[in-house]
Amino acid sequence: MRSFEAINYSLRPNKNVERKLIARILNAIGKNARFDWRDYRYLGLGSMWFVDFILMHKSIGINKLVTIEKEHSRAKRVSFNAPYSCVEVKIGMSTSVLRQLSWENRTIAWLDYDDVLRSYMFDDLNEIIVKSTTGNIVMVSVNAEAAQLNVTENDAIVDPMTVLKGLVNATYIPTDADQRLSKNQFPALPGETMFNFMKSSVLNTATGLDFFPLFNFAYSDGSRMVTYGGMIVDANDEKILKGLSLRSSFEFVAQHGQFEIQVPQLTFKEKLELDKRMPCAVAPKPEDLPFELKPSEIEAYRKFYQDYPMYGEFHP
Repeated sequence: MRSFEAINYSLRPNKNVERKLIARILNAIGKNARFDWRDYRYLGLGSMWFVDFILMHKSIGINKLVTIEKEHSRAKRVSFNAPYSCVEVKIGMSTSVLRQLSWENRTIAWLDYDDVLRSYMFDDLNEIIVKSTTGNIVMVSVNAEAAQLNVTENDAIVDPMTVLKGLVNATYIPTDADQRLSKNQFPALPGETMFNFMKSSVLNTATGLDFFPLFNFAYSDGSRMVTYGGMIVDANDEKILKGLSLRSSFEFVAQHGQFEIQVPQLTFKEKLELDKRMPCAVAPKPEDLPFELKPSEIEAYRKFYQDYPMYGEFHP
């Protein structure tokens, strides 16, 4: 079963919040005339749901959107579900499609994979980076479960570091990676590895370009996932970004390290009860609520109550 047949991508609360946090940062950057998102193209993996495409069009203002779909057997379905006439559907493996695309527009690219780490993902990232100019944004999401490194060959367990080095050049893997392969520590590794890879790829692409990190999220709506990304910049664009003081405005920008998104699962009634106490500088105490929640859950809701999604059934 393909992932889009098993998962309704729009019904994942932590992923939903992540998209909105990304939009917050993009909108803050977009206040500078240098980064007019209306002149940009959005490139992503919309699947059947196109949730990020709707966000990029409605909240960010991008009118040129391109989705890549690898399943030829689902081409008609993807095209049918495209939410706007400005969505262009490209069918084929991501690496192949990326090589064929034109790059006259500056681009926000989000390779939102639902798979574990694979070597082709780094090929895709490099393909985007080598064709990018300053001002382009590149993001990638991957599965961050440590169990993906548990591989056996001929009934023998393969060393997890050997598995990891088979996916990405050891040059980009943090030197202490072998001490961080536990379930709780592993999610930070893909982010750091992606940063090292992206920065190196940018520096090798053209003189005067660098990589400015913006996003480093970990979240779970089932499997643990990581989203990492940033902007390719020249000296002028880097100066503009630094002048926006994103680090002081948003605790979740990448310069603070990996940010964990873990909002609680709430009923509609529970959400309404918490909303009566919002906004607040200090989270309510668990004993002050008429239902049980952990302090960490209440604090997470306090931070992101404006972004918290609620779902309901509509009757015709």
